[in-house]
Amino acid sequence: MVGTVSEADPTCNGVRHASVGGTGREVRIRRRAGIRAAACSPLVSLAHIACTAFREDPTMLAIPLDAGPVDAAPVGAVSVDPIAHPPCDRSKPFGPPTLVPGLATAVRAPSIAGLRLSPDQLTGYFQAGGSVGRSNQDIYVATRPTVGAPFTDATPIAGPEINTDTDDEQTPAVSGDGLTLVFARSVHGIGFRTLSRLFYTARASASSAFAGPRPLANFAVGDTNPFLREDGLVLYITYVPTSAGDGGNFDIYRSFWNGSDFGPPIEATDLNTSFKDYAAVVTPDDLTVYFGSDRPDPQSKGNGDIWVATRTSPVQPFSTPAIVPEVSSALPEAPTYVTRDGCALYYSIFTDDAEHPDGVYAEYVAEKPAR
Repeated sequence: MVGTVSEADPTCNGVRHASVGGTGREVRIRRRAGIRAAACSPLVSLAHIACTAFREDPTMLAIPLDAGPVDAAPVGAVSVDPIAHPPCDRSKPFGPPTLVPGLATAVRAPSIAGLRLSPDQLTGYFQAGGSVGRSNQDIYVATRPTVGAPFTDATPIAGPEINTDTDDEQTPAVSGDGLTLVFARSVHGIGFRTLSRLFYTARASASSAFAGPRPLANFAVGDTNPFLREDGLVLYITYVPTSAGDGGNFDIYRSFWNGSDFGPPIEATDLNTSFKDYAAVVTPDDLTVYFGSDRPDPQSKGNGDIWVATRTSPVQPFSTPAIVPEVSSALPEAPTYVTRDGCALYYSIFTDDAEHPDGVYAEYVAEKPAR
């Protein structure tokens, strides 16, 4: 079925065309199987229409008309899912953090970081290696049978030239359908602060290998810590100026998929300060963001704490961020994934000891109390 849909049309049925406010561009929306009820709203800053499914997982595609055939666009299903009745009480603090079970033994490496999960939380993508700066970091995939069970069967991510013998591959960002991968690569021994670069690749199905990666054209040396919104249409990154060194400023940027590539990053001025702000992760509806920052606060524990901000619409600025004290400590923390329902937050902690004086990462999870 083909027809015209206005910005107020709540149906999102069939194949539709719609202009995006102020852009003069059009998008087409194709329905996939299983969707029952949805509401359409334009993302004014994008040539996309976001379809929010309230009763089942969202299954819509939204791409620019000038991006070529719908099936050829490497974007994931739009996964904007507010979950009206989450299983936890989101107004309560997170409970005590615990180590994510199984990762260290599954990959047999002392340093684990950058854990991203599939929407069902059963597949994890992460970086692993030895002491930071002294041992090669690569990207791995591991699975588990149920949420809360230990991860097992960790293997290097499948695809030519993703992991290398000479460089560090870090912080994999994977779309909700598992078809798009963005990751950071830095020269071994130099560190992500000076020579990190973002790479992009895609695959035809979640069971196949990724294609060979390419550098993202609109990004600069110093861009790192990518995080893909679940639909694969918005990329959050951290920019570290190449001249910054340890004392420089880190800032959060956003980039939007334009049908063939991610566009030039736009500074997230609603989140950044004159201090280090980094490692943003968002819920699928883009209404809640967790990120790391060393900005001052009476509850700050120092060395980089976890902060949260919310908003009522993806086109509005985030509220003034607030520290999340129960998942912050005197050690540096960086959020890596927040679940769809907002009930669990995964994050990395950086520490050192006598065996690893240069430091290692470990992955933790904290959960909101059940209703």
